[in-house]
Amino acid sequence: MLQHRIVLGILFSVGFFLLMWLDAFPSVNGYVFACLIFVAGLTTVNELVGLLRDGKLSVSAKTIHIGTVVMLLSSPLARFLFGPPDVVFSAWFAPAIGFAASLLVVFCIEIGRYKEPAEVIARLATTVFAIGYVGWTFTFGMQLRWLGFEHQADGSCGIAALISLVLVVKLSDIGAYTVGRIAGRHKMAPRVSPGKTIEGGLGAVAAAILGAWISLVWLTPLVTSVEDWEVPWWLWVSFGVIVGLAGMIGDLAESLLKRSTGRKDSSTWMPGFGGVFDLFDSLMLAAPVVYLFWVAALSNLP
Repeated sequence: MLQHRIVLGILFSVGFFLLMWLDAFPSVNGYVFACLIFVAGLTTVNELVGLLRDGKLSVSAKTIHIGTVVMLLSSPLARFLFGPPDVVFSAWFAPAIGFAASLLVVFCIEIGRYKEPAEVIARLATTVFAIGYVGWTFTFGMQLRWLGFEHQADGSCGIAALISLVLVVKLSDIGAYTVGRIAGRHKMAPRVSPGKTIEGGLGAVAAAILGAWISLVWLTPLVTSVEDWEVPWWLWVSFGVIVGLAGMIGDLAESLLKRSTGRKDSSTWMPGFGGVFDLFDSLMLAAPVVYLFWVAALSNLP
């Protein structure tokens, strides 16, 4: 199992950096990464539907998939039709319109299929939850990629932002796993995730701080060539702690869903990792935090 994790982890890392290299070409303009996010988002929501069904909840898979597609298309469509918008429009307005459109679609479908009151509210609740949880959080991945075009025409600020997200969160995962295996004694949330320990959590935060230093202090100036890029120590430490904690909460959030349905993994097609949901769970709740940091950082650039 550990060998599978190592091999797949290396392959994913190489694939991610190759994708960033390809996505940096002006003719691509971030849309290759947007396609990846779109596919990953649909796969994740499909695995979430499976978890909800295992939990004996009333689920309308077709409605959830349609609503998620609307959400995931909102940001790239807004960018394609109107060009690079300001950060407020791109990150909040377009997905908000997409979410409102998703709700409209959801209610139209439920109105059309209504025959009796049984399970309608439960089905609506699971549908809106799935669309919001997966659809909205995944849009932040797209928005991170499209950040900073007003500072770097090649979009390299967005690449640096994505690297900071992935590096901090995944180093945090590695730190939690390694320290937990070596020194884990005290359970963090035994009823939700028995394997996670407080010691592992501390290792996760320490590794996240290391990832923040590597990505913000060292890699960002190399990737972006932004002049006068300086990040004070307290800021990259805070970034590592907050993003690392957000990633842990995202991991525990999925563990809560799996625990309530008796599942160990969201899927079984990736040995050692589980499914796509298992791979992205910590990134999903960390992405909005990283986005807010980068918006604040770029707003202070000349």
